Amino acid sequence: MQRDPEAIHRLRDQIATSGLINPITVRPYGDRYRLLAGLNRLDAFRLLQRTEIPAHIVNTDDTGASTIRLTENLTRTNLTPVEEAAQLHDLIESTPGGVDVVAATIGRNVNWILDRLEILDWDADLQQAVHDKKISSAAAKRLARIADPETRRNYIHQAAVHGISARTAALWLQDTITLAQPPRDVSENSTIVGSPQNPPETRIQCFTCGTKYNIIDTYPVRLCSTCIQAIQASSLHGPPQENRSETTVTPPDIPG
Repeated sequence: MQRDPEAIHRLRDQIATSGLINPITVRPYGDRYRLLAGLNRLDAFRLLQRTEIPAHIVNTDDTGASTIRLTENLTRTNLTPVEEAAQLHDLIESTPGGVDVVAATIGRNVNWILDRLEILDWDADLQQAVHDKKISSAAAKRLARIADPETRRNYIHQAAVHGISARTAALWLQDTITLAQPPRDVSENSTIVGSPQNPPETRIQCFTCGTKYNIIDTYPVRLCSTCIQAIQASSLHGPPQENRSETTVTPPDIPG
């Protein structure tokens, strides 16, 4: 599980200002206590160099302790979808009543839980890309449905390197489905274009010059609508030529 130092520092500042809202949860362990929930709160108290922290003491068996601990982990805001899936699997395995009880415990519906559990069936490289936040879970869900393993790996690699939207992933998935369908009325002189081993290009239009490029050869930029209009206005003289001098677009003044 990834730790979030910034979140702990924010929590430290909040506790220093307003105090601890929710005590940590512990269980007796010999003559000491074992933490079940509240690791970030405990770390925040340590940063404040405080030696005492309010706590709820619960007497529970190992199964109950695991349920409390896993439920606490699932409510953390910095869990990746892959970590959530692993935590949910462990929680379901240790909870009598299975998915329905877990759904009620963590305040989620059953479909959301089943959707997360699908991640555990994905290829390891796809899970890693989602965990590293190189591919969104929505895009990854579509890539995972590509039937041919080698094609799927190719797409996953492209997506992890260049970044794609869920819509582009859906187009890639549809392309593989189309290519996998048997051709109809194919004569001996017909040529089938494309191969499931080489993902077809997804081409998008440059908003400035109008040229269509493969999506992997384009780059996302952040521009406000005013700057976009200024760039478009500068392109009205026609597409850039090889011998054309460089044009400088000056966006409007930005208020200080």
